Amino acid sequence: MSSALQPLDKSFIGFANPWVIGPYAFAKTRLYNVYIPDSVTEIGFSAFKECDYLTSVNIPNSLIEIGDGAFNCVYASNKIVFKPLLLPSSLRIIGESAFSACHIEGNLRLPADLEKLGAHAFENCGFSGDLVIPSKITEIPDYCFSGNYIERLTLPNGLLRIGDQALCGTGDLILPNSLREIGENAFGGSPYEYEFTNHGSVYKYLQKFSGKLVIPESVMLIGTGAFANQDFSGTFEIPKNISIVPTGI
Repeated sequence: MSSALQPLDKSFIGFANPWVIGPYAFAKTRLYNVYIPDSVTEIGFSAFKECDYLTSVNIPNSLIEIGDGAFNCVYASNKIVFKPLLLPSSLRIIGESAFSACHIEGNLRLPADLEKLGAHAFENCGFSGDLVIPSKITEIPDYCFSGNYIERLTLPNGLLRIGDQALCGTGDLILPNSLREIGENAFGGSPYEYEFTNHGSVYKYLQKFSGKLVIPESVMLIGTGAFANQDFSGTFEIPKNISIVPTGI
């Protein structure tokens, strides 16, 4: 397989007709703008990791898989900004830390047929608004959506596990009847006020769920601090099938 690089203004890079962008293909490279055509089906491991100068990149409509760390900005001096992040309906897999610490403006909309999310996939991306987890997702892994401002969260029937510090948000929290395991600090809010910037405006908020908490009978494990620092009202019952309930839930 071959690819043709077409350097234009400010290190714009285009790909002729590749199917896969390989691991570390452009990691830590001085790129400004990247256009990825609709022939690409996979973006490999750390392909654009820590590209400090990358200001714009598109996600092609043909894409099936985004590999681990593909756009990871955790240690980058500047963040890749998506205004917003447009994910195609063809996408099935988003790898571990795929978009960690990138900046996503506005809502994050996940494709309806998405099948797998990696740990830390959207950690500290700063997106806001409603988040709907697609119906084929059975696990939300550790830290997957932490560090964002989720105004309303919708979880699918069929979800089995929510990992450690996987989610944060506000409003009502409705847990599906399929759920088996809730990890440590899975929904653990914070008593401290955070600043959140979106579209040039700065907001201050507390990440707390509210309303009545109903834990499904299907749940068998609740991790330490799973529901800490929330604003739930009313009473709730611990399911009879719980095998481990550590202190601090």
